[in-house]
Amino acid sequence: MLVRDWRAGELRLLLAATSLAIAIVIGISAFTNQLKTTINNQSHQFLAADRVINSSQKIAGDWLIAAERQHLRQAREVTFNSMLASGQGIQLTRVKAVSSTYPLRGQLQIKKHATGPAKKRVSGPKTGEIWLEQRLLDQLKIDLGSAVEIGDTRLRVTAILVAEPDRASSLISIAPHALMSLDDLAATRVIQPGSRVSYRYLFAGRKEDLSRFRQWLRGRMTDNQSWVNIRTAQPAIATALERAERFLLLAGTLGIALAGIAIAISARRYSQRHCDHVALMKCFGANRRQILKLYLQQLFWLAIMAMVIGSLLGWGIEGLLARALGQYVHVAVTRLDSQAIAMATLTAITCLLAFAFPPLVTLSAIPPLRVLRQDLGNPRTPVLSGLISGFLSMTLLMWFYSQNLPLTLSLLIGAVTVFAIVGGSIWLLLRWQRGEQHLATGRWRLALASLRRHRGQNALQTTIFSLTITLLLTLFLVRTTLLEEWQAQLPAKTPNHFLINILPTKVTAMEQWIKAQNTPHSDLYPGHPWSSDPDRRHHCQGTPQTEAIKT
Repeated sequence: MLVRDWRAGELRLLLAATSLAIAIVIGISAFTNQLKTTINNQSHQFLAADRVINSSQKIAGDWLIAAERQHLRQAREVTFNSMLASGQGIQLTRVKAVSSTYPLRGQLQIKKHATGPAKKRVSGPKTGEIWLEQRLLDQLKIDLGSAVEIGDTRLRVTAILVAEPDRASSLISIAPHALMSLDDLAATRVIQPGSRVSYRYLFAGRKEDLSRFRQWLRGRMTDNQSWVNIRTAQPAIATALERAERFLLLAGTLGIALAGIAIAISARRYSQRHCDHVALMKCFGANRRQILKLYLQQLFWLAIMAMVIGSLLGWGIEGLLARALGQYVHVAVTRLDSQAIAMATLTAITCLLAFAFPPLVTLSAIPPLRVLRQDLGNPRTPVLSGLISGFLSMTLLMWFYSQNLPLTLSLLIGAVTVFAIVGGSIWLLLRWQRGEQHLATGRWRLALASLRRHRGQNALQTTIFSLTITLLLTLFLVRTTLLEEWQAQLPAKTPNHFLINILPTKVTAMEQWIKAQNTPHSDLYPGHPWSSDPDRRHHCQGTPQTEAIKT
């Protein structure tokens, strides 16, 4: 019977709808999980780790031992201000001494030649080496390969420091930077009692291991120590990540809802086309239990086929989405694992039992007399039981997918509200249009009469399509609102270029040059009180990008 129905094309729509549901769940969920992992890993580059302990003094050794027991990778930073000296001059510098494992997340960028391209490195300088920013080389009037003095030791400049993953982006970090090995710090003897030093202990590992280590630290940390993650270190980035995560969950959850609607429509059509088959089987002695068993076997094999097809399609969807976003962020295409297979199995079984099985139950009640009277025994699934089974199954799938109960309940309540308002309005409109039929003639009058005669079914179909459009519009509006809120965080004319350290002798020439560019700008204003330099600063509005222009 399964083969015959397949050849007749009656199972293809139901199989396509079920495979589509599985493909959406696997494809979007796998992609969103991988994208969330990628975004989190890239956001942690702002910390150079997953978690950081900031302290004004060294932490106890047993803390690092406890982190090691939790299988956490570790790195250390010591940041301080010191004078760097060369044969041609001296310069106050922000120095960072790092361990050999720094950074745990992200990469350093350096140049081996002043005019060469930047190269990425996964570790810091070696012992006896130091990396300086280009402007620091210019201020000290030295080249690569020269030696600089820091405290009681001399270090050789082996690279130009271009970028660090955890460098602060505020103006207070405007001093030139230098990066050295932590193994050379003791030889410099620059850290003395009373020195202002910042100790940072970096950790990376699984979320569960980090949580257990955080619980172990409770009660042991003092007021001058803090546990830092991406949300506390970069609130703006954390907010953007949270909104992106909610949007991805919303997209996947709405995809499940749309797939469930498709299965419900196709299952209803399948049951209607099998009324004559059931009546004929009952004429040959088949009872209701045998018919139910027969169709359950069909659903079983249909679920197996849908799982295979949907899993392959979902894997393909993930690959297409990953390639589409490849120019913005690298998302690796994952293989089908046990979790994806379990999700496919649950989706197939839940969708078929919740949306396809109820119409088949009513189908088994078709009387044998239907073989003589085609108007007898049209299957009518009980509305209440169908809505309850669909609501519960949709809730289960959405919650299983998103792991977010408030989001799931919000979407379901909204869908039920739309269903009730639109369905009730359509049903009442079709019922009350009887008095207006005399205004129509010919085919229009027959069409209106047919709509009114089947107003329940027509109202249900219209409501389903309305709900589908509502879900798609919701996804589009949320996406648009998400971008608009992100863009509205700063006013339209916010300065995005800054000219700093303008010497007093260059102020007049700089003002004339800016006026000649016809660019909106603010007035010149002196440096902050924490700066001892008599420099002047200027910022202006330019092209929509962020760039620091130093002169």
